[in-house]
Amino acid sequence: MSNSHSINATRNSQGGGLVPRFCGFLCHIQIRKNEMTTEEATFDTYPRHYALGLVKDDYISDKQLALVLLKAMSNEDVRQALDANELSPRFTRVHL
Repeated sequence: MSNSHSINATRNSQGGGLVPRFCGFLCHIQIRKNEMTTEEATFDTYPRHYALGLVKDDYISDKQLALVLLKAMSNEDVRQALDANELSPRFTRVHL
């Protein structure tokens, strides 16, 4: 079978899988044999650490992270998070 888009790959420097050098379309995917990068492992196992690392490494701002997370949360999730951190109206009301 003939393929007009051929991939010419070389071994990556870490000795893992193959990294495409050229293909007929944009190749941004690293082909690996059953190996997971540290970032992927952190994302899968500790997503909170991964998210905070994005801010620490200046990939996104803390405001951007808050917006991303708020958009993904339900209204009830937001209420619970605010209440659990004593930021809901029952904690922020000024008592006279």
